[in-house]
Order: sequence, then C-alpha cells, then structure tokens
Amino acid sequence: MGIHMQKISAIVCTYNRCESLRDTLQALRDQVVGDGVQLDIIVVDNNSTDQTKRVVEEAAIVSVWPIRYLFEPQQGLCYARNQGIREARGDVLAFTDDDVIPESNWVQALVDTFANDHIDCVGGKVLPMWLSAPPAWLAADRGGDLWGMLAMLDHDQEIRLMDRPSQNFIFGANMAFRAKVFHDVGMFRTDLGPKGHVALRGDDTEIVDRIFQAGKRIVYTPHAVVRHKVPAERMNKAYFRQWKFHAGRSLARFSGVQDRHLSIWAIRECVTSGAQALVAYCCLQPDRYAKELAFLVRFGRIIGSLESR
Repeated sequence: MGIHMQKISAIVCTYNRCESLRDTLQALRDQVVGDGVQLDIIVVDNNSTDQTKRVVEEAAIVSVWPIRYLFEPQQGLCYARNQGIREARGDVLAFTDDDVIPESNWVQALVDTFANDHIDCVGGKVLPMWLSAPPAWLAADRGGDLWGMLAMLDHDQEIRLMDRPSQNFIFGANMAFRAKVFHDVGMFRTDLGPKGHVALRGDDTEIVDRIFQAGKRIVYTPHAVVRHKVPAERMNKAYFRQWKFHAGRSLARFSGVQDRHLSIWAIRECVTSGAQALVAYCCLQPDRYAKELAFLVRFGRIIGSLESR
C-alpha cells in the first residue's frame, strides 16, 4: 500500500527572489492531501541578500505545515539542494523552485505515485506562467526546444516509465526522490547547476541519468503539475543564446574525462556549425536562429572542455 511513503519533505532552494518565494510558499501551504500524509517544507537560502529569511519566518507563522529555514553559504544550487537533503526528514524528498507555483494537489499526486514501492524517482508537468504576453515566435514553440530551455515539460496525459537515457524526461522544477536514493547513488554534483548569476546547467539531468544507470525506476506522472513563472527578460532571443552556450559548457562537465582533451572532430564540428549558421543568416534562411543555437552549444562545449583541463 505504500503507507510508509506518506512522509514527504518539500525542498525549495532560493537565491534573492523573496517576493517570488512568497508565492511558492503560499502554494505549498495550500496543499490538499489525504489523511495520514505528513508534509514539511524546507527552504534553503543560498546566500541571499534580500528579505528571504523574513519571508520564510512570516510564512511559517501562518502555515498548517511546518516550515524550516536553512542557510547555505556555499554559492550554488546543488550545494543548497544537498543541504536540504541532509536536513530532510521525509521518506520522499520533493524539489521545486522559488519561481514555481505547485498546483494544490501536487504533493498528493507525488505520494500517490510513490505508493508503488518499485518507483524511486518521479517527475511531473511544468507548465508556463507567462508574466507578460510572450512573442509569437515563442508562443508557437509549445513543446519545442525553446520551451524546453524555459524548463517547460509536458509528456501529455499518460504515466511514463523512463526506458532510455534522456535529457528532458523530468526537470528540476518538479521532481521527487525516495530519500534512500541519495544513499545509493550519491548527492547532486556541485560542479553543475546555477551558482548565483552563473548559469551553468545539467545538474538535474546528471542525477536522473545516474539514478537510471543504477537500475532504478523513474516515472513521469501528468497528475503532479507545477507552473513556472516566465518573466519578460527570458522571452527574448538573447536569453536563449546564453542558455545554449552555458548548456554546452555544462555538457562538457557532465560528460567528464572524455571532454578534457579536445578532439579534432569536436573543433571541426563547431567550425562547420558556425559556418552553417553564418550562411543561414546571410541567405535569410528560416532556420537561421536554430542553426545559431546549435553552434552555440558546440562552442560552449569546447569552452567547457578548456575550463576542465
């Protein structure tokens, strides 16, 4: 029946977004769960300089569920996540972000999925909450690469079991793990993921891949839904250019030792991709922006390889 899986810790790592965090905590306080479900909320302040601590303390006063404030001075999302893992008391540890609004049944949907004792990791839908009207080229990309870069995820209405390595099976804004998974495969890698304003990536992809390679079962459920705020500054092409470049840097770190030595093949691929993008812009080809993004990933990977030497 999975009754022992009804203790769940919701972990929110935050950095200088106290007003947005207020909304996230309100959504977590409003969770509707069945009898016997025990929820506690952990906020890990990753060296913020705003009013984060006060916002958490105010939320804790009026919350039905216990809210704990932790401070992690080592800058980096994964340092904060690992601090949350060490301090959590739940059998299931659920992660969301300080710019995310979980729907009111989010916790219950995760608990229901983990009622299957053979499931080790669960992710769910991440839908957009546009803070201003998106440009037409972005709105039309629903389910495409650009939405993926905004951490949007929607695998339709079927529960799915991960059966092959994937970079977009579940995302960090909506993921949960049995606590014992971290004893088995280790914690989040601290050389990946955002560090303050440095936008490295790949932390959630790497740990999900590690869990999968360890033979554990990872499931997507359409019933656990969160909404991810998309501010205006993320709705322009410059944002996606930076995203792709830093994704390439992260990919070099994710890949490990094989990327520490630049291959002629990788350099040739990068140069070829850059030339294709240049030609596409000169000829006003409709896919010129996509080709530019493809080049930036490869260029970022070379830079990341040089950084890791």
